[in-house]
Amino acid sequence: MSDPTLYIDLVLYAVYALMAAAVVAVGYGVWHGVRTHSRERSALDTRYTAYTGFGVAAGVAVIMLLTWLLASTEPLTVNGQPFTDTRWLRLTDMFLLTSILLIIVCSVLVVVAKFRR
Repeated sequence: MSDPTLYIDLVLYAVYALMAAAVVAVGYGVWHGVRTHSRERSALDTRYTAYTGFGVAAGVAVIMLLTWLLASTEPLTVNGQPFTDTRWLRLTDMFLLTSILLIIVCSVLVVVAKFRR
């Protein structure tokens, strides 16, 4: 049987690589958006774009607040040790619930958009 801590470094490096890729992707998105931004948009288009951005940010904040309130604080056993820190248990559960909920919402929106036309 192998040592469970054998792959911890590998997992940490993979997380660091994914985080760096996400930062690069966001940076490219911002750069591309600024570079291709057209000043010929109407005021109405700009207003709806701003409303959409603020709506998404507010929606994610509300979802995170709701999942924080619904998160479990039941103690877990991790690597044979009891884990009872309720703040971290709630935070971890919040991120898991938020991720699952956003994946479901995005999947439903993709299907709706596909069959809408």
